[in-house]
Amino acid sequence: MRAKKSTIADLKKELLSDYSVLNNKRVCKLISGNKTLFPALVRMLSDNDTKLVKRAAWVFGTLVKEYPEMMQPQLDLLLHLISQGGHVSVRRNVLRGLQFISIPEKYIVRVIDICFDFLNQHEEPPAVKAFSVTVLSNISCEYPEVKNELRAWFDRQAEGSSKAVIKRMEKAGLI
Repeated sequence: MRAKKSTIADLKKELLSDYSVLNNKRVCKLISGNKTLFPALVRMLSDNDTKLVKRAAWVFGTLVKEYPEMMQPQLDLLLHLISQGGHVSVRRNVLRGLQFISIPEKYIVRVIDICFDFLNQHEEPPAVKAFSVTVLSNISCEYPEVKNELRAWFDRQAEGSSKAVIKRMEKAGLI
């Protein structure tokens, strides 16, 4: 007997059913077994239902850590989503994913701008800023001038920086 193929409705139902690590793993397994569900998960990151958005973002962050290549075809939409504001969990988890991939050249300037915008926003949570530092640090391996900009930013902001940002700057060898 063949297993039933999961649908987008099944995905949404699972996301909303339980807010737990166990369910997060279950949904990740569901999507990794049916990669056509990943674009649907990404679309859910912009849903009007905040509960669905937060849970989808958590699953997204978990999933792309293990399968970062799944992000590549969705980069244009993902960058649009995080540059338009939206829920902090979306920004945090998309940036988390960006640290695991090689960003295509056509997106480099856009990603740099987005990350520096987050760094310069006083109200942005420390995790978003910390992931931005890591993404920029990774980019600087290929574009060394980014490292200089990141250092200059930190020199201006050091006093108000969170421990997470300071740790990421240290890990990147920037301070």
